[in-house]
Amino acid sequence: MKPRTFGPLIALLISSLSQLAGAQMMPGVGYQTSLSTNSHDVSGTVTIVDADTLLVEDFTFDGLGVSVFFYLATSDTTFIDGLPVGPQLVGTSFDGTEGPFTIDLPAGMTVDGYNAISVWCVAANLSFGDGTFSPPTPILGDLNNDGVVDFSDVGPFIELLISGEFQAEADFDQDSAVTFTDIPLFVRALSSQ
Repeated sequence: MKPRTFGPLIALLISSLSQLAGAQMMPGVGYQTSLSTNSHDVSGTVTIVDADTLLVEDFTFDGLGVSVFFYLATSDTTFIDGLPVGPQLVGTSFDGTEGPFTIDLPAGMTVDGYNAISVWCVAANLSFGDGTFSPPTPILGDLNNDGVVDFSDVGPFIELLISGEFQAEADFDQDSAVTFTDIPLFVRALSSQ
């Protein structure tokens, strides 16, 4: 009997984990963070709209400091080497009622590789508020990812049942599978809309 070797299996596992770790460092469209309040009344939500655009909502900042910008970074501890984006923030106070605004990244730059954002004071090397982007929370029943649960989700639900593939938005009973036990819960979600 030939002894089993696990070398190829371990190599595949390491490769898969490396790809997963890399994916976590590259947030995509819809990824979002809520800014912590470290100082100067900073708060708000930042969402990745596309590869080079951010949406800032409910932003608050007292307008004080010296040379303050939004900064992107590869982690929430490396803003000192981050990428400044958007306009100078000093001198303009925000109380959250100004409405949402977008920030375009500098020409040729994308969010790839950046997974955190800060309201960064360059002069003090200090974050007034920051956050790490995370994937959007799936809406249970929204199988075509259009933001609503309606009859346009029925076809994709049936396809998942037939194929046996998994999609978190269809796993109503939270058993990590899309099966016939999810059907009554899906129908209930449709009828409640």
